[in-house]
Order: sequence, then structure tokens, then C-alpha cells
Amino acid sequence: MAVHPTSPDTVLVGGIDVNKSTDGGSNWSTITYWTGACAPYSHADQHSIIYRPGYDNEIIVGSDGGVSYSTDVGTSSSPSFTVMNKDFNITQFYSCAMHPDIRKSYFLAGSQDNGSHQFKSAGVSSTTEVTGGDGMFCFIDQSNPDIQITSTYYNDYLVSRDGGNSFSDLFESTNDGRFTNPSDYDNNLHILYSAKSTNSIYRIKNVDTKAEVGIVPMTSLGKIASHIKVSPYTTETSTLFVGTSAGRVFKVTDADNSSYSTTEITGSSFPNGYVSCIEIGASEDELIVIFSNYGISSVWYTSDGGSNWSEKEGDLPDMPVRWALFNPNNHNEAILATEVGIWSTSDLSASSPTWSPSISGLANVRIDMLQIRESDNMVLAATYGRGLFTSNGFSNIDDATLGAYFSVDGSTNLFPGGTVKFQDLSTGTPTTWAWAFEGGTPATSTEQNPAVTYSESGVYEVSLTVGDGTGTETTTRTDYISVSESGGWTEQATGFEAASRGIDFISVVDENIIWAKAYDGASTSNKIKEFTKTTDGGTSWTPGTIDIAGDIYPAMVHAYNADTAWIPMYPNSTGAGGGIYITGDGGSTWTKQTSATFTGDAAFANVVYFWNKDEGFCQGDPNDGYFEIYTTSDGGDTWTRVEQANIPDPSASDEYGTVGLFCVDDDGVAYFNTTKGRIFKSIDKGANWTIITTPLTGRTRIAFADEDNGIIMEAGNKDKAYFTTDGGANWTKISDADLFGSAIAYVPGTERMYVSSSADGDKGAGASYSIDGGKTWSKFNGLDDTQCLAIGFYDMRTGWLGRFSTNSTSGGILKYNGADALPGFSVSPEPKRDATVTFTDITLSEAVGLTYVWDFGTDATPATANTEGPHDVVYSTIGAKTISLTVNGQAITEDITVAVPTSIESEFAKDKFSIYPNPNNGQFNLEINSQKNTDVYLEVYGMNGQIVYFNKFKKGYGQTVLPINMKDVEKGIYIMKVFDGENYQVKKFVIK
Repeated sequence: MAVHPTSPDTVLVGGIDVNKSTDGGSNWSTITYWTGACAPYSHADQHSIIYRPGYDNEIIVGSDGGVSYSTDVGTSSSPSFTVMNKDFNITQFYSCAMHPDIRKSYFLAGSQDNGSHQFKSAGVSSTTEVTGGDGMFCFIDQSNPDIQITSTYYNDYLVSRDGGNSFSDLFESTNDGRFTNPSDYDNNLHILYSAKSTNSIYRIKNVDTKAEVGIVPMTSLGKIASHIKVSPYTTETSTLFVGTSAGRVFKVTDADNSSYSTTEITGSSFPNGYVSCIEIGASEDELIVIFSNYGISSVWYTSDGGSNWSEKEGDLPDMPVRWALFNPNNHNEAILATEVGIWSTSDLSASSPTWSPSISGLANVRIDMLQIRESDNMVLAATYGRGLFTSNGFSNIDDATLGAYFSVDGSTNLFPGGTVKFQDLSTGTPTTWAWAFEGGTPATSTEQNPAVTYSESGVYEVSLTVGDGTGTETTTRTDYISVSESGGWTEQATGFEAASRGIDFISVVDENIIWAKAYDGASTSNKIKEFTKTTDGGTSWTPGTIDIAGDIYPAMVHAYNADTAWIPMYPNSTGAGGGIYITGDGGSTWTKQTSATFTGDAAFANVVYFWNKDEGFCQGDPNDGYFEIYTTSDGGDTWTRVEQANIPDPSASDEYGTVGLFCVDDDGVAYFNTTKGRIFKSIDKGANWTIITTPLTGRTRIAFADEDNGIIMEAGNKDKAYFTTDGGANWTKISDADLFGSAIAYVPGTERMYVSSSADGDKGAGASYSIDGGKTWSKFNGLDDTQCLAIGFYDMRTGWLGRFSTNSTSGGILKYNGADALPGFSVSPEPKRDATVTFTDITLSEAVGLTYVWDFGTDATPATANTEGPHDVVYSTIGAKTISLTVNGQAITEDITVAVPTSIESEFAKDKFSIYPNPNNGQFNLEINSQKNTDVYLEVYGMNGQIVYFNKFKKGYGQTVLPINMKDVEKGIYIMKVFDGENYQVKKFVIK
């Protein structure tokens, strides 16, 4: 709290925000807001407010975010605030992680109430906040540094699979575990382990692809885990050491699978305290266990895997200790992270070691975590109040001696056409550099930090020789650069100097001219005004800044040619304004088209579109009780608001439009979607509007090919997607695992092709296409687990997908150079044994004279065909069949299941077939008593009639018990058919 020096009725009070009263506290107004949406920005959680002596209108506010300064708090009802944190190094870090490359200054660190930060250089310098909230534990995969993890509270983890350019949810967050949740990462198996409950920990497999969530039961744990350590010595499986807040320690072997075993190794003299660290020495037998409480012995050591423990407190002061590290060159030496800096001992084997401060260049500051890098033994310390510090005290690298070392700025995993910026990290004082790049352009370089482009798929080595006039040193990294199979996709650099610029809107004028809008993928709360464009099909992109003042930001961009484009600017704070702006000089300057007024607190511009250089429409949220829509016939020189009578009313007070989301047809038809699931449609270029009702009630994504055919999907949820073939009178659910949920778009000129994309690591990243109006989907080759953002296609052969930039020469967008045919086929009716199945070609192609090669799979008559069809096929056996269709050299394969004919009656005796337990959890037994020596086929159907499980077993005479695993299937009622080649029997069972 602070009282004005000369006006006792003027009071400032800090809470989450700063509040002001000018009448002694009778009335209050909020003068800062922690997001900046409703008042000037100042970081949340205020701690102190001080008036500047002699300057009654000026204050300094101290908060969790540092210091803010205002010069007009005494005279303005809405004072301005400026963050004043330059060179003010007081960030409180809980955790830290290091890139594995020798001498590379790339770190992640999780901070209290200030997110997780990315460091790219040594010294006190600026960082990038890659994820927000409270930054907790973080990791960089030491075998594949493209994989990086940050976290916030409890079990809320985010993952980057592109070297830290972008992050998305690793899995659906849960509120179990601890607020600052202990976790550790298995770098060999790509598994994250984290605290969950008093009897289990989480096991998150496949962090490098798509996370698979499981648990490791630990019924004897007793308390929620307080520390988890993955052993670096067991590499084919996971061995864990787990500590608790009750002073217990456990060893878990084979934690990565169901054959795990748990052994308690708690010392008999351990205090009932909080285990904050378990550090492993020369083997899994050598351990240090740390307790962080006051008033207890904090340091314990074992050399026999926990059979015997020794107290190593020695003369250490009574203070919290949070972490420990062995000196990898001498395990008799160790350092501790304490409440007052780093303490060390050179004789851990002594019965009472001598500990002393080791804080040269550091400070008497609380240290929360220590990490060591295996490649060069660099030590990293996360301090709670002074930032990050590194030490080479254990280093095996002599900085003064000539040595060749290098890394890259970004990822070593590329698409064809990708560019890598190499970083020289050599020691000594080199004066010459000789690089060799297998598969790269250029193939050699004498620059210190060259940029190299890789055009062809493959795995390539890189070598560097450095010289200082007296000698040379060489290092070679084999299999260092990996260029994926293209699938028709090539990488292009969007040109942004800043890393992590994501492309969230693409406007395609033709195959050469494309404009794209950017956002800050590292911190989405950091609003930016940036775009990029190309006039040569993406061979080169030129970024630009939208030089428009105020707290307003671009929702999208619509381009007419290389020079002319429009943007709707939306307000980031109430009353900030916005509206429609035009450029006629390629984006150098922007001018507001004032007749589309967008004024008032409710004004919010969402979209703008032009069918030609004159005719267009723009749309915003409801203002004065109805959606604010304008039309123009002179390029926006004059905009006319559409009358309320021509627009359906909002369905509720909280129904709005959606930033940058709409779709159009060439003949003047336009659509926009709302936050209530409704679609507004105009057939006269925006002059009149009608409503299309949908099955959805929230935010959506839409795409229409024409007035009859379209798709709607709940934003971010591909499981709630529908297509229509009658203009929205009826909607049919899309059930296809290859549909992605972030964005969806129609491909112009195709009548039935759509593209979907996703950057969500939790639900799957990549892109896919449909050539049958959205009914079925196929993934694009080469994009598995690739974060894909905005979609912009010119035709079926040319398109772009937004990504994230690494630097000005690397990454940001993918270009599709497709073939002249996309094969596809439909199958009807449901395939059954000995019944006719018809295969119909639905290939999408711009070519003529197509060539066809069909393969209908095993036991099919006919087995193959070489004409378009349709083809009638009969199968003599049941089970899975793989069908392939190749058109003009482009192939597609799909699996179908041939089922049992439903007309055959069972001859099994009903007491010969049983399921137990029933109900079950998806794991159960099937018992069969049979007098036949034959194969047995199992089919399981959901209540919707779809097959969810199929298998075949070799069955002999007598009783057979078969274990069935359907744990990946949703809970519900299912029907099992058991077929012996001639007859079948049916039973119902429940998975709960």
C-alpha cells in the first residue's frame, strides 16, 4: 500500500493488480491489469509501491515480474506503466536444463510466476519466454535435443519437437501430483516420469512422437513422490530412484514396462523429512540422498545401493539443501545447492566431511537445482533470485587450447530445402575455419558460422577443421544432419530474424504471390504486428512490420496482388479501436479505411475479404446489438454497414465472431462462424445474411467447397467434426483418425478436396487431406508429428503450411509440390466373405489418360485390375486385407476387414465359449472348448456396428484360454463373434 505524499485520500493498494482510490477508500478503480486487456499492463502479484521523493505523480511498483514505473499515476485515471527490468537480474528459477552439445550456451529454465525461459547465449542477456505461468521442471533430451519439455503446476507439461521453436501440450494436464511437481526424463527411451499420487507415478512414453500416458503403481509409496531420478546406467529399460516427503527412498527397475519391481532402500537412520534430490555417482550403487528441511541431517551417502547409509552432514550449517552433484572426475568430491549458495567438499569419504562455500562469481543466494552436462562436464545452477549460472569447475575442456567444436542454431532434422545455420564453438583462438558438408549447398565453407541448405533426403556428416597459425584440429560428426523424405513438401524460410515466429494465416494470390501473418509462437501473449510475403513461390520470403500505432493487432491478411492487401486490426484492450487497413506499397505503409468505423468498446474487427479489387466485405463482433458487417464496391474507399434487418440477431450476449476465420466462394458466397457454433451465410457478397445451424455450440473451424458441401469442426477437437452435402440442412459425423483438429481449409478448384492440420503434440501433429468431401482422410507423407499451423492452397498441386521459424535463414513454412494425381477409392457394401464388394475410383487429378494398378489383397477374386473400374471383388476368407491403388505412379494403401456373413447360424454349443471376467477393464480371457482342430477368428463390434478388434488363433482339440487385450478401446458394450471357419457364436460383454 502507498499513500500519496500530499493527498491523504489518494491511496494505492497492490494485490494481483494495482488499485487506486481518490476518496479515502470509498471507491476503487483498477489501474493495472496483469494481462493488459482491461488496463495498462503490469505483472501480477504486487509486493511494494513507492512514490518517488519529490515527484508526487511518479511511482515504482515491485511485483513478481520485477519493477514497473509510472510518471502520471497522480494525474491520470488511466496511468501508463513501463516495465523497467533491463539488466535487473532477479529471476527466481526452480529448474534448469542444458543442450547436450559441447560448449553450447543453450538452456531452459523454469521460473516462479514468469514462465519457462529459453537462453541462447552466455552472460546477462535477454531470453525468450517459451511457455507461461509458473515455470517448473524442464528437460532437454540429451540424445535428441529437438525434444524439449517445460511444465507449469502439477502435471501440466508442454513439449517441443522442433528444437524449442514451439511448444504444445504433451498430454491432457491433470491436477494431481504436487504444485511444483518432481519429474525426470529418460533420455534413452524418451519417457517422462512424474509424481502422481501416494501410490503411483506417471509414465509418459513416446515423448518424441505422440505421448502415451500410463502409470507405475507404487502401493508402498505412502506419500506423493518428492523426487524422481532416472538412472543413466540402465539404458535398455528404466531404473528409477524415488524419494518421498516422509524420508523414504525406493528403487524401481523395469519402470518402463509392466514387469517393474520396487525395492525400498530407505536408510534406518533417515530423518522423517523431504527428499529433494537423489544423485547417482559412479554406478547405481553409489548414491547421495538430500533432505531439504531445517533441523535435520541433510546429506546421506551409500556405496552399496542402499544396504548401508552414512550421514555426511559434517560441519554443514543448518540450512535447506536442495540438490547435489558428484564431481564426475573424482567421486570423492561433491557440491550441494543450498539456501546460501553452493557448498563443496573434497573428501566425501570422510566420516564427517568438511564443507565450504564455493561461490566465486556467484552469491549467497538460494540454489534450487544443479545439472551437469556429460559432453563437457559443465555445471548449471538455477538460483532463486539471481538467474542462471554456469561453472567449468569440473570441465574436461581446456578453453585456452585449440579444439574444434560446433553445433547448430535450431534443429538438425530438416525437410528437403531446409537451411541450417552452423555455430562455431571452438576453443583456443582459431583464425581459420574449413567446413565440409556432405549433401549440403555449399559443400564447403571457410566462414566461421555458415548457413547450409540441404535439398535431398538422407543422413549426412559434417566436419570442421580450425587453425590458429600454429596447428589445426578437426572434429567430424557422422549422421549429424537428417533430411526427411519429402512427400512433396519442401522447407522455406519466412525470413524473420526472431525465432519461433509462427504462421497463423496465409493468403494465396497465385502460385507466386503469397502473404502470411505471423505470431509469437514462443509467447502467444506477446502480441506482434508482423507479416511476410513472397513473389517467387516461396524461393525467398521478405518479412515486414505492420507499422500501425496503438494496442491493436492484425487478425489476418487478405492480399490482392504483390502490392495491395488489407488487414482487420482488432483491439487488445477495451476501447483501443482497430478497423480495416490497406497497403498499396507491399506493406511498407498502412492506411485506415475510416468508413468501416469499428468504434465503441464492443467493436472488434475479425475478417476482411475481396472478390476482386473493388468488391469485398469485412465482419466484426456484435456492436450496438448486431454483428458489425460492412460491404464495399470501391476497394474500401467507402464501406457501408449492413443494416440490422439484413443480419440475424446474436443468439446470446456472448456470441461473437472468430478472429481470422471465415470462408468464401468465387461467386460471391461468404460464410463466417461464431462462438456459438452457428454459421452465417451470404450469397450476395455480404449484403444479406442467413443462418446455418450445426450440431456444435462452441468455437468452430469451417470450410466450404460450394453452397452444398462443407465441413465444420469444434476448434481443436477433431472428434467433433461433421460434413454436409446439402448446405447444412443435415450434418454427418466424421469418424477418421487421420483428420487433424487445429485448422481446416478447402482446396480451390477441386470441388471435393480439403486439408486439415495440427500443431498439438498432445492430440497429434501433422496434416492430412480428403478427396471425398471430408468423409475420409489420409495423412500427407513426410509430415508425421510435424507441427503444422495455417493452411493456404492455390490448387491440388501447390500449397503452403505454416510452421515456426528458427532464424532468418531457417524454417517457418512448408511448400507442397504435389503430383498430378491423388489416388483414392471407396468400398461398398461392408465387406463380407463370399459376398460381392465394389471398389470405386475417386482419384483426384488434373491429368488425363490416367493409368491404374489395383491390388485387392489376399484371397480376392479378381486379385488385381488395371482399369479405372468400378470393380466387383469377392473374398473367400475373412480378416484384414490390404488394398493398394496406384494412379500415374502415385500409390495409396488402405486396410479393410472382411467380416463373417451374418446369415450363417451358429453350431457352437453355447457352453463352449465364455468371456471372463465380464464386465472387465479391457483385459480379459476367452475360453473355448472345441472338438475341432482349426483356426479360430475373433471379431469384436461396437454398438455402432464397427469392428474394433480382430484376431486369429490356431486352435487345437479341447480347452483353450486366450488372453485378450483391448485396453485401448473406449468403455462400453461390445459384441464378440467367434468363428471356426464354418460357424459362429456371439456373446455380449462390457468394458468399464
